[in-house]
Amino acid sequence: MVMFMSIFGQFSESGLGYFNTVIYGSLVYSSSATQLGLNLGAQFVSAFSALNGAALIDPMPRIKVLTFGTLGQAGLLAINAALSLKWTQQRTNTAGAVVNPNLGLGQGVLASYYLFNSLNSFTYSPLQSVYLSENLETTTRAKGLGLSGVIPGLVGFINTYAGPIGLKNIKNNDVWDS
Repeated sequence: MVMFMSIFGQFSESGLGYFNTVIYGSLVYSSSATQLGLNLGAQFVSAFSALNGAALIDPMPRIKVLTFGTLGQAGLLAINAALSLKWTQQRTNTAGAVVNPNLGLGQGVLASYYLFNSLNSFTYSPLQSVYLSENLETTTRAKGLGLSGVIPGLVGFINTYAGPIGLKNIKNNDVWDS
């Protein structure tokens, strides 16, 4: 339980956040000002969702929120992947730029990403530590919570150093080469 809560918490919102500029750039939002605005917007949406989740943590049925939140995130990632695939299949010129991009498709990719972040912040931000401390036995609580502090650091290391290498080596996808 400790491992999965820690891994899911780190690999989801904060793990994807490492690649925001690449994600935005691949969706034709390449100016620094636009990317800054999108990043700020994503942070405000996530903070608002996390604050709402924290405010509602006591009356919420924790297991249902965690289950449906995780399933909802999986669904939003699937939508994001399908839309991203359609985006990358658009016609490109010799320089690799999309010719007459379907901006609605790109906005759908971005919307599913924002909704994923919002749902993650609502679900995992308040429940990640509370759920563990409530469900670990007294004899293992300190060890479990200590482990839940170490695992995100290890996963963050993987996100930071292995993720870019993996993305660079993805075949048939020139978008990640920038």
